[in-house]
Amino acid sequence: MSYQVRTIDNFEREAKRLKKKFHSLKDEISQLIDALEANPFLGTPLQDGFYKIQVRHQIEGERQTGRSQGHYLR
Repeated sequence: MSYQVRTIDNFEREAKRLKKKFHSLKDEISQLIDALEANPFLGTPLQDGFYKIQVRHQIEGERQTGRSQGHYLR
């Protein structure tokens, strides 16, 4: 069975704003979408088809990594 990831408008606006600050965010979002399409059960199940997922991202110009948390509905 194949799955398709769809985003909401608010996510698109926030991602566009954050991409200016974190240049690698576009690639990280693409990798996350590919991973979710391949395995829709990725993350920690919450309830009623909702899942929590944490993603590490590289902070530009620093040797640090950050974490982002998101929720999605399967």
